[in-house]
Amino acid sequence: MVNISAVIITFNEEKRIGRCIDSVRKVADEVVVVDSFSQDRTREICLAKGVTFVEHPFTGFTAQKKFSVTQAAHHYILALDADEYLSPELEQSILQIKSNWTADAYDFNRLNSYAGKWIKSSGWYPDRKIRLWDRRKGNWAGGKVHETVTMQSGAKKATLKGDLLHEAYQNASQLIRKMQLQYADLYAEEHAFRKTVTPFKIFYKTVAAFFKSYVLNGGIFDGYEGLLISGSNANGVFYKYAKLLERNRSLKLSLIITTNETAALQKIFQSLKTQTVLPDEVVTQKLTGEQRDVVKAYQESLAISFVQSDDDNMLSGATEEYVLWIEGPADLSEETIALHKQYARKDKALVDGRSKKGTMISFWRDEAGAGAPDTAKPWIEHLKQRSVSFYELKKGVWGYGVNRTSAPDIN
Repeated sequence: MVNISAVIITFNEEKRIGRCIDSVRKVADEVVVVDSFSQDRTREICLAKGVTFVEHPFTGFTAQKKFSVTQAAHHYILALDADEYLSPELEQSILQIKSNWTADAYDFNRLNSYAGKWIKSSGWYPDRKIRLWDRRKGNWAGGKVHETVTMQSGAKKATLKGDLLHEAYQNASQLIRKMQLQYADLYAEEHAFRKTVTPFKIFYKTVAAFFKSYVLNGGIFDGYEGLLISGSNANGVFYKYAKLLERNRSLKLSLIITTNETAALQKIFQSLKTQTVLPDEVVTQKLTGEQRDVVKAYQESLAISFVQSDDDNMLSGATEEYVLWIEGPADLSEETIALHKQYARKDKALVDGRSKKGTMISFWRDEAGAGAPDTAKPWIEHLKQRSVSFYELKKGVWGYGVNRTSAPDIN
């Protein structure tokens, strides 16, 4: 006979947490609730039912659920959300395997409801999940959204009869709010500068999501509810990609110029006047009086911030999240700033292969980590040691693109 810990995460779940706890009483030897500082009666209800109640800040679904597993006294975990509860058939299935545990993980179907109606179309069923497992063989994985239990290689899995009942949404407002606000925001945050998205991608992903849900997954046979759910699924896809596109376009860039030649400095500043997208700030090394006059002349015509680094540690003078470093004289096309922002991706540094003079490289300031140096050459070595990949930005037959390359040689 194995001992099972039921773990539940909550936030303002006073209306549903009681039912969830009651549904696992017969199968669980312990019930642990991890709460994100609810403002309603969730805590009061949980303590009245004698569960272990832990408050923990919410930083994402995966992180919260991982934390809940660590709070369990037993290795065998039954994980539920507060709006879920066991069907009688699933309860009996779990009771049977408690005395005959033969797998490392068990999955079962999840049956979702909308406004009290159980939905088996639109991709909502069988919605099979691993929710009962040996935590020594697996754990929650994923990003801030769409978390799943992932088992170790070779772990044995089995399926239980019965449904995990999920009271998903009561009305259209709840459904749309969760898709548009909660999931879309978390998706954009998780994938910012890691996934490429275009307006056309938003369009075809949205259309495909509706067609899959309404036609391929049978939403058309579920009347109004099937239409609403399919439309909401498409709506969620639209907003998660739209918000990701906006986040990718919101990148702030510091342009660092290292040349000590007045003519080269003037040429770079002249090219800034023709850029389709301007940097958010320009950082220069310590300048001569003549060079300061050059900067002042352009500062009046360009609505951007200029910073002069007195000690030549220009990286420490930059304040934006992304840096374009120009080493020596360089040729800037009118799209240089725009292209470096467009192709900026986490874990990648971009080497501009179009410049015949000098070196242009862009990278993330936060990817060098603690103790990073303040000058370009040791910074690049630091990035290499932290497994940041270098990609060359250049124009090909079908337009601009990036390809893997080696780190630039900066003297």
